Amino acid sequence: MTGPIMLPPRRRRGRDQQWLLTALPAFPLLLLVLRLWYLSRQDLQTMLLLVQNVSPLGLIGSLLITLIWAPPVFILVGRALGGLLLVSSIDAGRSWLARAAGRTPGWVVLSAFAVAAVTWQLRFLPTLGMLLIVIFALDVRLRYEDHPNLVRLACVIVPVVCSLLGLILFGPAAWAAVRAGEPETCFLLLAPVLGLPFLTGPVPAPSARLVTHWVAMAGLVIGPILVAAIFVQAPVLPAVAVEIKAPVADAVGTQQNVTVVRGQVITIDDRSTTLLESGGKVEFVPNDAVISQVLCPDPLDPPYSAVKVHGWQVERAMLSWLAPSRSVTEEPDPRCLGRPVEGRR
Repeated sequence: MTGPIMLPPRRRRGRDQQWLLTALPAFPLLLLVLRLWYLSRQDLQTMLLLVQNVSPLGLIGSLLITLIWAPPVFILVGRALGGLLLVSSIDAGRSWLARAAGRTPGWVVLSAFAVAAVTWQLRFLPTLGMLLIVIFALDVRLRYEDHPNLVRLACVIVPVVCSLLGLILFGPAAWAAVRAGEPETCFLLLAPVLGLPFLTGPVPAPSARLVTHWVAMAGLVIGPILVAAIFVQAPVLPAVAVEIKAPVADAVGTQQNVTVVRGQVITIDDRSTTLLESGGKVEFVPNDAVISQVLCPDPLDPPYSAVKVHGWQVERAMLSWLAPSRSVTEEPDPRCLGRPVEGRR
């Protein structure tokens, strides 16, 4: 994987689709606009207010943190499928997938692998290892097809040895997943390990395009939809709770004269604080009425799976182990729950 693969003349047919490279930068911009439209509850005036005040850096930061795992998926899966098509079909050059795989340099593959290694959850790491070994084996088969001993080493011996090591490493956790009633976790841990030795060689030529080119086409159609569905749920504005004084006319009898407004901060100026409530309503709170405000962090969701791999929880990524995080036992602020601070009611 040291450089692009030079396609033989018989595999270099087909017109390059340069329009795809032009359209790629438009996809993140479309995601950002879609996120603001979703946040505004499809109200154009609210969306225009958000566009005017939301920080572009905040939007881009939210996009990167939420979807940093996605580019390695497209790069590694596309490279593996393209390499499989190249070794399986003489007419592979007609496919954009084969041309893209042949021109993807090794440093891009290794960079994608490094990013995935720290951002993918542990239960997806067997798939990541499988993809890297498959890419390596197919690359050796393409570059050194005249060296059968080297091809046999890379495409047979190495995958089998890695598969056995994977069984030793992930087998106990897979059995624990079966006993815990989590067949999907067992599948994610074992299927890549068991399937690795069968993915490093050519497939029958008549079905090569079906299992590679058209699978990649389906991924290009479904993948952006899934990515957009995930990103529209990502926070792009800070969530706060603001204690405000109720108008004097409303402070009658036993009615509280302090209320809490929860929402996301759009902007703060010298006159008011503009909040976007959960229902899509925009609230302008005069600064003179503000008693206090607090940042409300995202709630910590309990893990879905109880399975661990040698003590490591399968739903956590390496990045979550390395980066500092807030305490799980930290009590939420009552204002984030909609209640004023004691003594101000």
